Amino acid sequence: MEVRPFTIHVPDDVLDDLRRRLGQTRFPDAIPGSGWDYGSNLEYLKELVHYWRTDFNWRAQEAQLNRLHHYTTLVDGLDIHFIHERGIGPNPMPLVMTHGWPSCFFEMTKILPFLTDLDVTAAIPRTRLIWSCPPCRALAFRTMRRSAAWMCNGWLACGTHS
Repeated sequence: MEVRPFTIHVPDDVLDDLRRRLGQTRFPDAIPGSGWDYGSNLEYLKELVHYWRTDFNWRAQEAQLNRLHHYTTLVDGLDIHFIHERGIGPNPMPLVMTHGWPSCFFEMTKILPFLTDLDVTAAIPRTRLIWSCPPCRALAFRTMRRSAAWMCNGWLACGTHS
C-alpha cells in the first residue's frame, strides 16, 4: 500500500472561473418579508456571493490547510485523502478520527492541537492522530495496532474491543 504526500493547490484558472461565475449569478426576486422562511435569505446570499467573489482569499486558506500533513492512498480502488499529525512526546497514543456525511476533515482541524500537544492542554493525553474520511476505515484497520483508539463520527472506542 503506497502512501503519497498531498498538497492542496487549486489552479488559478479554476479560481478565476469561480469568480467569473459568481459575478454572473442571477438571483431570484425575494418574497417580501420572507427572511429565511423559504430557503436562504436573499440579502444574506447576495452578501455571501459578493464576499466569495471579491474578498475571500483562497490562497491564504490553502496555506493554512497545507500546514497539516496531507496524504493519499489507494484503498479498495478508491483514492483516499487523510491527515496524519503525530503527537508530541515519548509515547503518543494512536487515534483515528473520521467524519460523516455531509462533513469534511476541516471541521475537526481546531481540535488537533488539543490532541497532539500536551503543552496546549494538560488534560488531554498525547496522541498520534490519523484523520480521514469514512472509507479510510479499511486503511485504519490495516495500519493501526489493535491497541489504537478509534473515533468515528464523534464516538470514541478502544481498538482492543473492536
